[in-house]
Amino acid sequence: ELCMRRLIISNFRVGSWYLHEKIVNNKSGACEGLGEISCDFYEDRTTKVNNWLTKQNDIVGKFHPIQWEGGDHRQVIEFADVIFYLQRENTLEQVVSYAVSMISDGPRPNSLASSRSRTPVLDGYGIGDEELNASYQRLKAQHDMIQDIYNEFPSTVLTLETDCANDPYPNRYVYTGSWTPPENLWLNQ
Repeated sequence: ELCMRRLIISNFRVGSWYLHEKIVNNKSGACEGLGEISCDFYEDRTTKVNNWLTKQNDIVGKFHPIQWEGGDHRQVIEFADVIFYLQRENTLEQVVSYAVSMISDGPRPNSLASSRSRTPVLDGYGIGDEELNASYQRLKAQHDMIQDIYNEFPSTVLTLETDCANDPYPNRYVYTGSWTPPENLWLNQ
């Protein structure tokens, strides 16, 4: 039996962990989740990439290209049997969620764990236009990398709100300010 390598290429705060776990759990335990292949924080990236390239069972991995700037993205992407691109329809919610994650206390500034246990209201987070602009710029830089990858390796594009019925999504916050994103971070399909 051939192993199937499923790769989720996404930006931050678009539901990639949800999709990762959904794929793992839909395979009755037969699909191994490798998590963030490109992240070098929780475990060594070289080991994760090697696992992606050598494992002989069904696997799924997440790929955030900005976590491996200057790395050999092609070696990961070309080895995928199936690629899912994941995005969020509401870019403002994505930017707000990322800004909250970046300033939240926790084991890591970019940690999901740090923000999931907090209140969904922004009061007390101290998020203003400066934080939202910084959040947007980081997400936009990664979006541009993903757009380039998509242009070379087109495949299925899923959206959090439509295709990943994770309701309520745990990283949604009430934002009442006037900041708006300069443009939506959607792939040009």
